[in-house]
Amino acid sequence: MPHVSPHTCRHTFGHRWLAAGGDLFKLAKVLGHASVAVTQKHYAYLLKENLRDAVDRLDLGLGLPKPTGKVLEWTRER
Repeated sequence: MPHVSPHTCRHTFGHRWLAAGGDLFKLAKVLGHASVAVTQKHYAYLLKENLRDAVDRLDLGLGLPKPTGKVLEWTRER
């Protein structure tokens, strides 16, 4: 088994917290960071990965088609 440090366990916890949809502000409190900026510095890349999933789940009630991963082309009627 490779060397596992407390820091590795802590980072894995933070990663899994965010991957499961956890809140960055609450994670900062749980980890005891002085500010959310510290948490964001170390975990912001994970938020970008989940951003597309969050947008795909978003329903604004506008009757727009759900994204299919392709860019929608809008045409203007004259």
